[in-house]
Amino acid sequence: MRLDKFFSGYFSSQEYTCDFSNGHGSIKGAVKLMGTEKGSVVVSGILDAGDNAEGMHGFHVHAEGKISPDCTAAGGHFKSDPSQIHGYPEFIYPDRHTGDLGNVDNNNGKMEVNIEDSRISLDRTSADFIGDKAIVIHALQDDGNPTRDPSSTGAAGARIGCCLIQPVSYQCDFRAGHGIIRGVVDIKQTQDGVSFTGDLSSTDDGFTDGVHGFHVHAVGNVFPDCGAAGGHFKGTPDQIHGFPYFNAPDRHTGDLGSITVQGGTSKVDITDKMVSLEVGSENDITDKAIVIHALPDDGNPDRDPSSTGAAGARLGCCLIEKFPAK
Repeated sequence: MRLDKFFSGYFSSQEYTCDFSNGHGSIKGAVKLMGTEKGSVVVSGILDAGDNAEGMHGFHVHAEGKISPDCTAAGGHFKSDPSQIHGYPEFIYPDRHTGDLGNVDNNNGKMEVNIEDSRISLDRTSADFIGDKAIVIHALQDDGNPTRDPSSTGAAGARIGCCLIQPVSYQCDFRAGHGIIRGVVDIKQTQDGVSFTGDLSSTDDGFTDGVHGFHVHAVGNVFPDCGAAGGHFKGTPDQIHGFPYFNAPDRHTGDLGSITVQGGTSKVDITDKMVSLEVGSENDITDKAIVIHALPDDGNPDRDPSSTGAAGARLGCCLIEKFPAK
């Protein structure tokens, strides 16, 4: 089943992934986690179960965002309230842990994960937020705690695989774009906002020492040249250009200010609270472009609605894309 078809009709949100291939144990492959308009979370993917026994295996979110040196570092099942006891995912609180997602079936060495749960959350402000935790798959079937034992974890046995639930990362690769700029900017969700980090240089001396405007532009196109990227990205039509520390509508969503070049190179290190990696949200920058300009961004001191910061020509541009590409 194609995942893009599976997710059609669902509310687009910050995407998360949990990659067992980068974790511990014998399970390989990754699952995708995405919020829905109903407030539930869909967990989906096809995993390689290796030589583990066929049949049902407990599948749980565990409390610790740790999987090193092995899956025991993930701690116990995730509880958002200490009164919760273990149960099946359809049980009503407190008769389940937040992380109790039931079982997945190993059929001929493949585990097709297709879970929708209304309790776990990808909202960072929610007590049920799972974005910094781990998923653990167990050797046995989760029995749902039929005796309602407060100490039960479902009798699911050993931990045969684990992974960290992490937000999907993005990159903007100037080498695959247009212009004289070279280098890659990594774009990630952090506790403080969306971070942009990377080392940039140039194919000639046009990337002069000093300050250069650095903006997200509205169109995800950089060919035949950087003009194809359109204007600065606005989350709402009433925004005018400004410095990144201005509040909306006194800045465009894409107004990330300037970067500094010294000795022909620039170390980008920007964190911004306004831009978003939530696909489909008002300030979503995914599948848009970054443009670097020849001059400093002046921040529009006259508050001119038509200003774009007087940053001059476009030296280089790139597309903001998922990394690694799926």
